[in-house]
Amino acid sequence: LPKYRGAAPIQWAIINGETKTGITTMFTDIGLDTGDMLLQDEIEIHDKMTAGDLHDIMSLQGAKTLVRTLEELEKGTLVKIKQDESQATYAPKIVKSTGCIDWTQTSRRIHDLIRGTTPWPGAFSCFCGCRARIWHSELTDEDRALSCEASPGAILSLDSSGMLVKTGDGVLLISEIQVDSCRRMTPGQYACGHELKAGMCFDA
Repeated sequence: LPKYRGAAPIQWAIINGETKTGITTMFTDIGLDTGDMLLQDEIEIHDKMTAGDLHDIMSLQGAKTLVRTLEELEKGTLVKIKQDESQATYAPKIVKSTGCIDWTQTSRRIHDLIRGTTPWPGAFSCFCGCRARIWHSELTDEDRALSCEASPGAILSLDSSGMLVKTGDGVLLISEIQVDSCRRMTPGQYACGHELKAGMCFDA
């Protein structure tokens, strides 16, 4: 706090590409997460960390922060800190449509959306009438998309490492998907028994 007040601070911190977040203990008041702060602990957000990963880390750290807060309250050593309203931002409720991928966005924005909506509600895109949930992506230095005329969402290649998909500013490696009611698998595994190949295109 005062950043990411609201229902989904963990998810939005990752979706927005933050490299750190934190846990705050505070007094409640009539506003939404607007009360005076007591203690804060900072947590780094690594590039491969999902919302689920961060949730688990913050659960453990949050328990420690709460114990410290209660101990210092009992000692009378805590000092209340007013929140800086000029720094306040909001983290609205996450809904299923939050995970819809816009391939015209940058590779970084899409990668962060995938991380921030995993495990729920999941980032997804559609192709040929099928809905594909994207479980895992990787940023890559691959630059073949920069000079290619394919539209954002186009599958440029598909092999054992995953599929390269054109984005608004380059390419993103998709390494784990789940199509309709199928289990989670690599794009290469899915392509062995289903229609998925280079040249196909996700809905932008």
